[in-house]
Amino acid sequence: MKGQQQALDRGSILIKMLQVLANCEMAATRLLAPLLSLPEISFQDSNDLALIISDEARHGWLCRQKLLEIGGEAALPHAAAIEFLQPPNNLIKAFNRPLKTLADGVAFTAVMDLSADFLIGNFLDPQLRKLAKQLLADESRHIGFGWTRIPKSYLESPSQTEDLLAEWVELALDNFGRDYSRFDRLKLEYGLTRYPVARVKRSFAASVWGKIRKASEEASRITGEKVVILHPVVLNPYLKEFPAIRKRSAAVASA
Repeated sequence: MKGQQQALDRGSILIKMLQVLANCEMAATRLLAPLLSLPEISFQDSNDLALIISDEARHGWLCRQKLLEIGGEAALPHAAAIEFLQPPNNLIKAFNRPLKTLADGVAFTAVMDLSADFLIGNFLDPQLRKLAKQLLADESRHIGFGWTRIPKSYLESPSQTEDLLAEWVELALDNFGRDYSRFDRLKLEYGLTRYPVARVKRSFAASVWGKIRKASEEASRITGEKVVILHPVVLNPYLKEFPAIRKRSAAVASA
């Protein structure tokens, strides 16, 4: 009932944020691990993916350690991730979506790790900033794994790559949560995050579109012909504050 909802204090908000982050990091290891057994995966891709999986597991451990430091509870990582991500919770849809192919894993790391970079990079609280610095040191490599492989993935299967990018971008936008919520306002009021989630989400959308353009340019360089990877339509509402990008993306989509 209204009025009976317990008010969240700064400490409980911090704990909730870290619990979500820890579970997401551990869930990523569960999603990526099956890709290592794909028969078509190369040694280099397998080696790079194994390193990413190891990073994600370490990130989950770091988040759990921070939880324990501030008085939160950290359950066993795998059990916590499974319980958190299964229905009826289903709080973050992206981590309930299995990865079936290497192209799927490439799109996942390209988009989801980029969204993590924006979310974690938005931390303002000193404790969170220290943790973020440790996590972000690896995220740039994870993002690079995905986006450097997008051109090749597109040239091998254009429609599949565009469909996967569109799907993962939509899931990543969901990963930010609602644009305006009480929880978002509280995070700002208590100095835990730097910007409202709506602003961070729009910046993420612009970054995705910029990377798709660069991937198109790289595919064009490889083939010697003009290649245009279509941007996901779901980006449109978030690009309104970037008129030049919005104008170009609309032109490309109609080409």
